[in-house]
Amino acid sequence: AYASPDGFAAAAGWPEGRGPLAPAPPPADPRPLVMIDPGHGGMDPGAIRGEAVEKALVMTFARDLARALLATGRWRVALSREDDRYLGLAERVARAEAAGAAALLSIHANTVARGDAVGASIFTLAAAGSSDAETAALADSENRADVAPGDDRAVEPDAALRAVHEIGMRRALVASRLLGADLAAHLGQATPMLRGRAHSQAGFRVLRSSRVPAALVELGFLSNAQDLARMRDPAWRRRAAEALTAGLDAWAGAEAARPFAALAP
Repeated sequence: AYASPDGFAAAAGWPEGRGPLAPAPPPADPRPLVMIDPGHGGMDPGAIRGEAVEKALVMTFARDLARALLATGRWRVALSREDDRYLGLAERVARAEAAGAAALLSIHANTVARGDAVGASIFTLAAAGSSDAETAALADSENRADVAPGDDRAVEPDAALRAVHEIGMRRALVASRLLGADLAAHLGQATPMLRGRAHSQAGFRVLRSSRVPAALVELGFLSNAQDLARMRDPAWRRRAAEALTAGLDAWAGAEAARPFAALAP
């Protein structure tokens, strides 16, 4: 005689509610995750211009960006820091990788001691060198945010692990550059961009992941009155956040259609 599925499961010793014909558990949320990284924090204030402090301005924008992404229903969101605390650059990358993020966006604001630079810009990791001297100087400045000793100590991997890392890094570099291009194109429709450097590459340590495509967003210059007014304007922040969301949508759609082999440099 044939046993019922429940009877067979009981006779086989399966726990109640389990068995070969038990329904599969519901799948995890399939929506991609964006890790938003508000730059600086805690003992590291970032750029300061009068009463304007970078770490606070970028925290406000990060929350606006999170709301814009969640409103689409297409993205999940996490913030590398939820409050005013210091995080080393390697820790920010590690949090994005541990969360399985599809993309990492590090949010910053710039300043200059002389001149009157204006406009937002997007930066992605360079394979070698920098797009220009100004971008190299900015990367050096941001990399000095690692003020905690020992933040990036690591055990040297063996040759096989290094090879895997190198392959992953090459693919991440290509994906990151494509991400940066889409972000710059859409952000440029919502706000002025830094002339001649809307999208540049340099050795930003916070973008150095072999698993997560990453871009650094400079919202503008605290040293420029117009840029600072924009960063303080909720309507501008909403438009900029929606533009970055559109850039992420465009990039994700293209990534889904792109053959895996096309990511090879």
